[in-house]
Amino acid sequence: MYKEDLLDKDLKLEYILLKFLYLSTGHIKKSDACRELEITMPTLTKLSENLQQQLKNEKVSFAINRYTLDLQVNDSVSLDDLTDTLLKKSVKYQIIHYLFQHAGYDAFVLADELKISVGTLNRVIAECNQLLQHFELKIKNKKLAGTMTQRIYFYYNFLKMGETAIDSVLIDELVAELAKKITLSIAQQKQLKIWLFVIMKKVTPHTTLGSLSPEEQIKINRCQEMPICRFIRQAYVSKKSICSVDEAKIVPFFICLFLVTVGGIPYEELRLGLYTNKNPVFEITDEVMAAIQSIYCLEASHTTIDIKASVFSLIAQVYYFHGVNYSIDRVTLNYYHKLFHNSLRDQVITDILQHIIAPTNLFTPTKLNYLKKRLVFLIYLLSPKEEYRVRIGVLNMGSSLLADASIYLLKNELKGKQNVTISPYNNEEEYDLLISNARVPQLGTNYGQFYQVTAIGADLDVNQVSAIVDQIAYSKYHSFVV
Repeated sequence: MYKEDLLDKDLKLEYILLKFLYLSTGHIKKSDACRELEITMPTLTKLSENLQQQLKNEKVSFAINRYTLDLQVNDSVSLDDLTDTLLKKSVKYQIIHYLFQHAGYDAFVLADELKISVGTLNRVIAECNQLLQHFELKIKNKKLAGTMTQRIYFYYNFLKMGETAIDSVLIDELVAELAKKITLSIAQQKQLKIWLFVIMKKVTPHTTLGSLSPEEQIKINRCQEMPICRFIRQAYVSKKSICSVDEAKIVPFFICLFLVTVGGIPYEELRLGLYTNKNPVFEITDEVMAAIQSIYCLEASHTTIDIKASVFSLIAQVYYFHGVNYSIDRVTLNYYHKLFHNSLRDQVITDILQHIIAPTNLFTPTKLNYLKKRLVFLIYLLSPKEEYRVRIGVLNMGSSLLADASIYLLKNELKGKQNVTISPYNNEEEYDLLISNARVPQLGTNYGQFYQVTAIGADLDVNQVSAIVDQIAYSKYHSFVV
C-alpha cells in the first residue's frame, strides 16, 4: 500500500503531481509532468487548476505558467501537511477512518455524513476492498472483517499515513514504562503510541480469546511465558483500572508482536525465548546475515547487532503480517531508491532473495519485491570489504583554477560513497581508476581506467565517474552463493 492508494482518483493524481513538483525542487516542465503521470496536457491543466485551488489557503505559492509549473513552499510548511489536506478530502480515506472509529456503519447515515449517494458509497467501498484484499481484510456486513492481527496491522499503517493526535495518559505511561526496559528510539516510541492507540480501540474488556482465530489463540498462549510479555502484562494490568483476564493476555501479545517487528527486542533475547520455537525467521535472518557479512564490513560489534536486529524485524514483519505498506508514495520511494542503489548492492540483494528467501516459499512475489526495496535502504550505509572497493587515484596537474576546483568537488563527492577508496596518485600503488584534470601520457600499468575531469560542470563529472565506479564495483563482485 502506498499513501496515494488511499486517495480518490483525481486527488491521487493531484497528490503525485505535488510530490513530483516537490522532489523536482519546485520547478518542472509541463511535458515532463505529463510523462511522469502518464496523462495528456488538457488533463494536466485541469489537475493543476484543481491543485492550485486546493492550496490557495496554504502558505505556498503554486504558479501555472505557459510551459512550466512552479511551487514555492514556506520553510514553516511541511509537505506532509499539504498532502494531508488532500488525504482528508478523499472519500476512500474518510470511509476507512469512519470504520476505525466505529464498530460498523449504517449506509444511509454514512452516505449523508460524507455528502454522497448510497450508490457512490457502495462503489467507493468496492474500491476500498480492492486495497484491503492485500491485507486479507474486507468491508463486509457493514464492518471491517478479518483477523484481529490484520485489523490492528492495517489500521496502524493507515493512521501512520496522516497526522494522528493521541491524547492518552495510559498510552504515555505504558510507553514510558517500556522505555525503561527496552531501548526505544524517539521514532519507535511514536510508532508504539500509534500501535497502542489502535489496540486500545479494537481490544476492549469485552474482547475474548474465543473471538480470535485459532491461530491467534495458539500464538497468544505461547507468548505468555516470554519474559518481556510477563513484564508488559504486569505493567498493563497495574495501569489499567478495568482489565479482563483475556484482555491481560491479548494486549501484551500484540505489544510483543509490535516490538518483534520493529526491532524493539534484542535479537539474541528473541533467539533464546520460548517465542522462537519453530520460527523460520531466525534461520532466514542468520543466512541473510552470513551473506551480508561475506560482502560488507561489520567490524564493530554494535553494527552487527543493529543490522541483525533490523534484518530480523524486516523479515518478521513480512512473515507475520499479510499485505505490505511503504508509508510513502511511489514517487518518493522511487526517488530515494534510485539515489541509494548501485549495481553491487542490487546484485547482493538479488542473490539474497533468489537463493535464501524465495526458496522458503513463505513469501509472495509482492512481499519479495517489498523486501528487495527495503533491503536497499538497510544496507546502504555499509561499506564493502576491501576486495569489492574501487581504488581511485587522483592526479592534480594544477593546470587551471577551474580544473583544480572541479577535481576538488569531484573528490569530495566521491568520499560520500561507501565503495571507493580515494588517494593521491602514486606510481607504486595499484588503482582501478585514475582521475586527473589534464590529459597525461600513459604513466604505467598500475591503473585500469582513466578519466579526465571536464571542468565544464561538477554534476557532469560526478555522474560520469559514478557510472564508471558502479561498473567497476559490479565487475569485482563474486556471489556468496557456492
